[in-house]
Amino acid sequence: MQIRHSYAGSAAKANTEDKVKERPETELYQHEAAAAIRRLEAGKNRHTPIIAVTAGDTPEEKEMSLAAGMDDYIKKPVLLDALSGTLARWLPGAVKNGRQVLGGAFAETAASRVILPSFVPEGKKAELLQTVGADPALLSRVLAAFLRDMPEKLAALEAALKEKDAPRARLLSHGMKSSGQFVGAASFAALCGEMEEKAVAGALEGAGELAEKIRRELVKIQKELA
Repeated sequence: MQIRHSYAGSAAKANTEDKVKERPETELYQHEAAAAIRRLEAGKNRHTPIIAVTAGDTPEEKEMSLAAGMDDYIKKPVLLDALSGTLARWLPGAVKNGRQVLGGAFAETAASRVILPSFVPEGKKAELLQTVGADPALLSRVLAAFLRDMPEKLAALEAALKEKDAPRARLLSHGMKSSGQFVGAASFAALCGEMEEKAVAGALEGAGELAEKIRRELVKIQKELA
């Protein structure tokens, strides 16, 4: 059985092209893509499994995903055990258990050969090791990508706050929160989560001070990884 990964853009293109043109600065939302695919499948003997992947973990977000036509839900950062377990529910026999995929990566010696940054809390270290498969080279690339992307995203967030653009601030802070969670930067992710909540509520009072806290936390990370 072949597993195909798609952001659903091509499958739903005919139904969503106009919407995408109306929102040139944002990607097609997961919920709209799922709904479009379900419309294409209506009346046909076909059902494509769709799994939501999101940094949010509220019951409301899960309910919205399922109501839009998605079949399941995975919270970021995506761990191999969670991913393989979810895929196994919808594609039985097509995937291996996460630990089978990694082989000896989760042996007792795994942690000793990977030096994790000090900003990763003790309770998140095993999670980060699983995320990168206990591979030092992959960890290095992931952290390098974080350092490369975050300054630009933070600058864009600060610009959105200056323009009082709450929807833009929400999208940026959500993405930054997800990136922080992925690399184990719990304090950074938590601050970005606070910013996202402010933007969702449309209450940007004090957002400038919060953005400065995010910047200071990013500087700490940059200094450690320099």
